[in-house]
Amino acid sequence: MGKILIVTEGKKLLEEFLNCACGYGYDCEGFLWDDREVLINSLDNFIPIEILVLEIVEPLLEVKRFVKIIKSKFKDCKILILLTKIDRTIEDFIVEYSIDAYLTFPVLPSQFIRSLFLLKQF
Repeated sequence: MGKILIVTEGKKLLEEFLNCACGYGYDCEGFLWDDREVLINSLDNFIPIEILVLEIVEPLLEVKRFVKIIKSKFKDCKILILLTKIDRTIEDFIVEYSIDAYLTFPVLPSQFIRSLFLLKQF
């Protein structure tokens, strides 16, 4: 069984998602987006990542690069993205990068946990 990796823009949001997921017994690790280079350099030390939860504003080049790295290192990793809005650019990103699920803010804890549960099932 793999770990859930949560990467967000803000510390408060990261803490909320970590507390929520850990409270339901999920094995989670959290990082801020600004620390992504440290995260990328330490991926070899991770047990397999089963689910990546990634907050994004726009699918910029560094977001795409990060998703590619995760998908290449952890072949069966499912990806859940957290969004403020959905538009054509985001839709294209979801299709092109085979994103498994997405939630738009505000995200209720029950929605978040349900998404993790469903991603773990498939």
